[in-house]
Amino acid sequence: MINIQKIEQEELSLKREELSLKQKELEFKHARSKAEIDKGNLETILLEQALNEIDGHVELTVHVIPTGPTPQTHDANQLLHFLSQQNEISRSMLSQRDQASLSKKHLEPFDGTNITKFKMFLYKFELLIESKCNTEVEKLTYLEQFTKGQAFKLVQSCSTCHPSVGYAKAKELLIAEYGNDFKIANAYLETLSDWPEIEPEAKDSLLELSTFLIQCQHFLENGPLGSQLDNPKEMMNLVMKLPFKARERWRIQTLDISKNAQRNVMFSDLVIFVQNEASLVRQPLFGTIVDATRRKNKPETTVKSKTRVTAAVEISSSDRLVEATSEENPSRKKRKRTRTECKSLLHVGLSLNP
Repeated sequence: MINIQKIEQEELSLKREELSLKQKELEFKHARSKAEIDKGNLETILLEQALNEIDGHVELTVHVIPTGPTPQTHDANQLLHFLSQQNEISRSMLSQRDQASLSKKHLEPFDGTNITKFKMFLYKFELLIESKCNTEVEKLTYLEQFTKGQAFKLVQSCSTCHPSVGYAKAKELLIAEYGNDFKIANAYLETLSDWPEIEPEAKDSLLELSTFLIQCQHFLENGPLGSQLDNPKEMMNLVMKLPFKARERWRIQTLDISKNAQRNVMFSDLVIFVQNEASLVRQPLFGTIVDATRRKNKPETTVKSKTRVTAAVEISSSDRLVEATSEENPSRKKRKRTRTECKSLLHVGLSLNP
């Protein structure tokens, strides 16, 4: 009984301490909030005083020719400068916090095999790497790190140059080799020309083509070979890679454009058409119209070769029945024969084939 009372007293004591700690925590939070409010009020008062002093100084300059900076003006300028620095530091800290919360940026190395990716690579490299390096040697080192293949060889050839010009020379070589607009435009056209044919209901293939056409249009519409995109022959070469049903729909759409809109069919029309085709087959509920279950359960038809057989006979020492079938007439039912009949058939067969 004594132990129970002791335990209860200890529990009450712990609860009192817990409540006391919570009360102190609330008092601390209240004091901190009050201090922040007082700090804000003080900054506001100081700023208002500084502005009032500046306004008073401006009013005095209307009637009095200034002979030099007064102590009050100097103090106000110092206060404004201090507050401006505080704001800059706060903005910088917020910007760094936002940058830290973002996911890590990834830069894929460039190997020179697909020159259509070069301009985006160069833009990302300048933004993520070049802008954060302090020396030209660092920039050249990182450029070597993020290039492979023939592009790496071009960059590495500038490693023996003077450090102050090596990076600039490497960028110049890369731009000359991979950044020429005519070369990039020609690479886009060659990729379209070599695009494989798309099977019916190939959702991913249609989406891939649609994405590439959008990328191609954005680069080529104002480029040196942009007019070639609107060439009907070039467009038809690309249309012939689409599934047959899509070609039929494209034929109807081109007639509608020529007859009703009364204008020429353009590459942008084809881009929108392929986009719609990709969206059509990728609908979440109604995009799939092929009955995969029915096609899977459909019985396979096999062709069997006909064999001319006179009789299939099995002879044993017992008097059991044997089966003889003829494949000349498949509709004929199997009939059981006795041992005596089988012997007669065998004798006839041997007499016909001496």
